[in-house]
Amino acid sequence: MEKFKIIASKSNIYTEQVKKLKKESKLQTEVIYIEDLVDSDSTFSNFENSIIYFLCCNSPLVPTAIQKLESYNCYIINKQYLIKNYLKLDVQRLLNKNNISVPKIYIIENIENINFPIFCKENRHEGIIIQVYNKITLKRFFEKFNITKFYLEESVANNNMKEKEFKVYFVEKKIFLKNITNYNKNLEEICKKVSVALDNLEVFSVDIIQNTNGEYFIIDVNPSAGFYLSDDGRRYFLDRLTKI
Repeated sequence: MEKFKIIASKSNIYTEQVKKLKKESKLQTEVIYIEDLVDSDSTFSNFENSIIYFLCCNSPLVPTAIQKLESYNCYIINKQYLIKNYLKLDVQRLLNKNNISVPKIYIIENIENINFPIFCKENRHEGIIIQVYNKITLKRFFEKFNITKFYLEESVANNNMKEKEFKVYFVEKKIFLKNITNYNKNLEEICKKVSVALDNLEVFSVDIIQNTNGEYFIIDVNPSAGFYLSDDGRRYFLDRLTKI
């Protein structure tokens, strides 16, 4: 492939991530807004022989954009994952089904049996996340927001500052952590399992908590990694593009 197209969204700001990806790319690189891509009146340079990377996985326009790109000979990173348009809760349930440790999911309609504190998460990437400490606060929250757009997740941390949280970048079976090279190899195996469980996801970042018992829990998977916290990960990703 000769070209690299980064698909961003006008509703999100990826300024620094996009700048670095474009500046360091070894291919001819162009940034395109997904809103323009799906606009039938918009015209673009040819997508033939292009690698496509969506930095806007939370946009409902992604499946439409992929369908529009089908007429071109291009390579869409994470395509099989993206066309299924997973919500965050879908992802957590898939991981759990594949024996990957995730925090317990609570049923919102049964808040009387919830052990607080918990996290209340909007069921979309880059959505609202708040930590709630009692059912009164939770009920007040849902007086303001649509309850159907959220899910509840246990807090696996005890807030005693002894837990460890990692943001891990995954690129074709290799992982990268900010300023960490000597990491527990279990992290790499966990990320490989995440990739397989999510339609062989090629590139992503994942937030992981290790509790005081040494157990790892996946708390978020982002298939639109900008590599903001890992220069090595970004460079490896861009180098791999030249081999597609």
